[in-house]
Amino acid sequence: MSLAGTILLCVACAGAVSSAAPPRYRVSDLGESVSIAGMNDAGDVIGAISVGGNSVGWISHAGGPLETLPLPPGMISSLVYDINDAGEIVGAVSNTSSAYDWPFAAVWRPGSNGYEVETLGALPGQTYSTAAAINNLGDIVGSSRGSQYRYPVLFAPSGIVDLTATGIFDPADINDGRTIIAGSKRLSLDSMIVDEIGTPDPHYIATTGGTINEHNDVAGVAIANTQHCESTPARYVEGTGWEILGRCSSWNGAVDMNDGRDTIIVEIPALLVRFEDEGTFAVESLIDPAQGEWVIQYWGGRINNARQIAAVAKEMPSGRVAAVLLTPINACDADFNGDGGVNSLDVLAFLNAWASSDGSADFNDDGDIDTRDVLVYLNAWNAGC
Repeated sequence: MSLAGTILLCVACAGAVSSAAPPRYRVSDLGESVSIAGMNDAGDVIGAISVGGNSVGWISHAGGPLETLPLPPGMISSLVYDINDAGEIVGAVSNTSSAYDWPFAAVWRPGSNGYEVETLGALPGQTYSTAAAINNLGDIVGSSRGSQYRYPVLFAPSGIVDLTATGIFDPADINDGRTIIAGSKRLSLDSMIVDEIGTPDPHYIATTGGTINEHNDVAGVAIANTQHCESTPARYVEGTGWEILGRCSSWNGAVDMNDGRDTIIVEIPALLVRFEDEGTFAVESLIDPAQGEWVIQYWGGRINNARQIAAVAKEMPSGRVAAVLLTPINACDADFNGDGGVNSLDVLAFLNAWASSDGSADFNDDGDIDTRDVLVYLNAWNAGC
């Protein structure tokens, strides 16, 4: 039988296997950085570093070393905020040392010779703007700013659309269903209907959502009605309502959530992950001891649908601080994408890694990536877990 025929035969006999234990993780060191801003389902991670005293955005492709992103003529700094599955990145550039204070919204798109950057402009009569989020359809949302106020906007191909009339403020994220989360409001760009997701109970005076998944679930912060404690990690689950996920503190919050509702939680001084079926764990505790000693920092965590986690970590004993990508070490070899199931998605993930000569595709550990790895993997996949 041909290799293609073997693959099709094996895909047809797929079955799902789940595990209740949390995954163990291997560490990919992306390079020195104290910033993580986003990650897509391919494991591409974005952040920023200081270059000559100026902040500059970077990308790491699937665990590879970070690469700085280009700047438009006349600009000396950049910040990045989101990346979609096509590798398109949004953020801002500036002619000052930081793109936070005097920003010009920008998008970086992969081209034949690396990334190409384009500035997106601002509303008429305004100068500054920021692109905060992009979905897999290419919708880009953010804000435009005049001398004092920020205005919510959609950076559409036909021009910038002012969303102020909808009543939202500071769009934080947008999903593929074209729903924006902004504070405690969700706006559908298709219907232009806004819904208010409120607060968990009267002890909380407000909520702020930072991310929205494909189920329209929101992760963010519930703000308590007390002077002693302000921010509590929380998430809003469609059809259920708000859930409190941790302790209250000045800077605690739920900072990311995937489509399986696995949630990254900042609970100072720790970065936690709540796996939907397995429980809540310190991210640091899930790193396999063979990876060396890494102290996970509490800021900047992200999680994707393959349960990869991007974070900032301190390598011990040197104390070096780096961006890291944590990838599940599969207890079951056939579960190639580490999602707890064995099915055709694992075959596709393996073949993508194999076609790109990724080291993870060296399934027989002989130092070469060839058809023997495919056959060994398919045998393991067919045997299941």
